[in-house]
This record gives sequence, C-alpha cells and structure tokens, in this order.
Amino acid sequence: PQHQQQQPLQPQQQQPPLEHEQQWRHSRESLEDWQQEQAASAAPTQAPGPEEIHGDHPIAQARLWVECYEALPVDCTVSVAYSTGVVIEFREVAPALAPLVEACAV
Repeated sequence: PQHQQQQPLQPQQQQPPLEHEQQWRHSRESLEDWQQEQAASAAPTQAPGPEEIHGDHPIAQARLWVECYEALPVDCTVSVAYSTGVVIEFREVAPALAPLVEACAV
C-alpha cells in the first residue's frame, strides 16, 4: 500500500456569515452615532447672536419691555400686575422684603 504523508492540520478560517457581518457593522455604526450624539449634547450651547434676536424671540421681547417700562410711583401703589398675569400685592410681600428695605436704608 502506498503510504500517504499526512499534512499537518491547519485550522480552518471561517468567514462569519454575512448576517453576522451586517449586524456587527450596524452595531458599530449605532455606537458611533450614539457617541456623536453624546458629544453634541455635552457641548455648551451658545447664546443666540444679535442677528438671531428679533421679533418674537424672548430676548427681543425682554429688551422691548425694558425699553418701554415706566416705573410707577410706589407711595400709593397697592399692587403691580404684569402682562404675564403675575400680580404682586405689596402688603403680602412687605414682611419678606423688610430686611432688604432696612439693609438698603443704611
């Protein structure tokens, strides 16, 4: 009988099935997307520039209010009502403001 020389066994390199390759790629892309979202959300937000502040922008509205505000005499004023619906009754807040009034009078 002929003697066949056995060749050493080499481990077979198996290619991952295409489905696993696609799952791995999708997972990697999802992780990269998540990391980018985290980096973007951690970045400090910048205040709007002057060209962005106009019309109904809250800062534009606040500036307009400050420019148009006329202080009322407080000697006979019982309360102040703001356009937002907030009403301040001075008799109710007077006790809480008394220490501030005293500190400012010094």
